[in-house]
Amino acid sequence: MKQLLFFMFGIAMLLSCQKNQAILDAGSAGQLSNLDASVMSATSTEIPLYGNAYFTYKASGAYEVITSSNGLANWTSASTITSIDVAVPYAGNLDLKLILKVAPDGNNSVIKVTVDGVSQNVAISGGTFHEVTVGSFSISSPKTVRIDFQGVSKTGGYYADLSHIIVDGSAMNGSSGPSYEVALAGNAFITTLPGGASELIGSNGLANWTNGGAIASAYVRVNDTGKLSLSLRAKVAPSGNSSVVKVTVNGTSQNLNMSGSSYQDYYVGEFDIDTPGYVRVDLQGVSKTGSYFGDVSHIIVGGSAVANGVVYSDDPDYYYWARRGPSCHLGYTLPTSSDVSYYYCELEVPSGQDPIGSYFMADGFSQGYFGMQVNSASERRILFSVWSPYSTDDPSSIPEDYKITLNRKGTGVTVGEFGNEGAGGQSYLVYNWSSATTYKFLLKGVPDGTGKTDFTAWFYAPSPGSWQLIASFKRPYTNTYLKGFHSFLENFSPDNGYHGRTANYKNQWVYTAAGSWMKVNAAKFTVDGTYSANQRIDAMGGTNSYGYFLQNGGFFNTIVAPNTVLNYTNTASAPVINFSTLP
Repeated sequence: MKQLLFFMFGIAMLLSCQKNQAILDAGSAGQLSNLDASVMSATSTEIPLYGNAYFTYKASGAYEVITSSNGLANWTSASTITSIDVAVPYAGNLDLKLILKVAPDGNNSVIKVTVDGVSQNVAISGGTFHEVTVGSFSISSPKTVRIDFQGVSKTGGYYADLSHIIVDGSAMNGSSGPSYEVALAGNAFITTLPGGASELIGSNGLANWTNGGAIASAYVRVNDTGKLSLSLRAKVAPSGNSSVVKVTVNGTSQNLNMSGSSYQDYYVGEFDIDTPGYVRVDLQGVSKTGSYFGDVSHIIVGGSAVANGVVYSDDPDYYYWARRGPSCHLGYTLPTSSDVSYYYCELEVPSGQDPIGSYFMADGFSQGYFGMQVNSASERRILFSVWSPYSTDDPSSIPEDYKITLNRKGTGVTVGEFGNEGAGGQSYLVYNWSSATTYKFLLKGVPDGTGKTDFTAWFYAPSPGSWQLIASFKRPYTNTYLKGFHSFLENFSPDNGYHGRTANYKNQWVYTAAGSWMKVNAAKFTVDGTYSANQRIDAMGGTNSYGYFLQNGGFFNTIVAPNTVLNYTNTASAPVINFSTLP
């Protein structure tokens, strides 16, 4: 096989040399008759234009020359096309950089670079020789690839002096390594949205991108340090428009030129990753010739930082859930096998850990949940819900005899039905609860003697300093005391899934049907399907000086293994509650 490849490359070299000789015979000025051997070497990546480049078109009277000192020089004509041939030994990505300058300093230009028939406009500036990244080009098979250079626009007298090209990538060295296409639809957010801006993350990724102040952020978790190569899959519509966008990774920014009304991959560059974990990629518009900066469907990541894998949402069925983020739970170990009629738990949300969309659930049980949530910038609620025994996500489909019915409700409480994640009876009190304040939650569950069970929830705030009834529901086809004591933490707003939240779950007790308070001293940390499916894993639980805590969202990197048993010795006294006087 190697002999065949060498034979193919030899023929390619011969054809290339014959082509150059034919051009020389036609009288083109300033070029040498043979390609330098380094052009044909798969191990050599820096190739000088002197000795290797030629003019495929040069108008009569044009001044362009190829010199030993500066390579392509006197580049003033937009019609001149300068070419160089590179023997590419593998199928894969050909990464291209240029060494050039635009003199005198302060001038800038745009040049068109065409690789194997695929063109990319590149904005360049800088009065001394430096490297400029063009992009990554897909090469389908081993062959000789022609690279063309042509001027597009300039502010000074010259487009540039171009001394070398630098070629690299899997097409040159055969070490392709994995790459991953990360869909913005399941892995990105609008993290900065100016007033009146319309940017959004939809089913096709970033859309309505018109405001230069808007920032879209995509997240991917890498398992290694090293280099992260990054490309965007994007289009700029309608045809004929172009844009410049700023791409920032870990504080390092790179401007990228985009054009073309069909999706294509734009190579951004390589970024250093010093710590394994979640990487944030920010996109912000810089300039545009039309109304839109572009539509971006994916970021594409490769390099040594992803050699041992990545974590991102790669299943469209999970995109909605991944943008919400994984929910996590504390499954409490009951200190008794006796029937339990009451659950008690205290809950405190630290300052700044209560973004919109958060639900901090204190008293969970096998048939429902009870906690507090942040519904909007102006509204917060105490929420208590009980699932119907009829399995459905549509409350209107529940047969009459399976419906949750209301026994009674507290002052100011709204009662209705809920769906989408199971269905049943729901109650909530609009209450402006505060962070850094401890609230108490009490839940009762007892059979009513007719094959049904009554579930009742009370809420205690420091002010007014008394228990408030939220609601009491009757669940049919249920004959049980309380089971499945747990707490959880979730975000129900997918647009806010990049925000983090945490809560302290404190002083858990159960009260038996026989009349005894018993403290809880252990809990198991568990996660939902989003985490278990490796779609997103920024969720954890543990213990602190308050008791237990849960944390999710924000793309943090600490890992606590799901199903870890957490032990906490509760030294607090049992709650003092006169059940007979509860409202």
